[in-house]
Amino acid sequence: MKRHGNGNGVTGTQIMTLREVARYLGLHVMTVYKLTREGRVPAAKIGGQWRFKRDVLDEWLERQRRQAAQPGRTGISPDLLPGLDADDDSCCLGGAWRS
Repeated sequence: MKRHGNGNGVTGTQIMTLREVARYLGLHVMTVYKLTREGRVPAAKIGGQWRFKRDVLDEWLERQRRQAAQPGRTGISPDLLPGLDADDDSCCLGGAWRS
């Protein structure tokens, strides 16, 4: 993970690669790639490679979690990870977050 500071030793935004995001989310790299390409994960393509700002990704995860916590919703947002049953609790990523 690259840390970009302002030159005075203060660390700013953390920029993550596709692989780092996949590890962070506990997902396969191709899953993150597909979701990113479809515009479902906030990212920017720079020089032909996807880059992710850690703080933006964390905010996005929190929004996903809040949406799933709304009454009548369980599990992960079905549009986030296609193919998973949103009512199946086994789909939780280690139980750490549910959005």
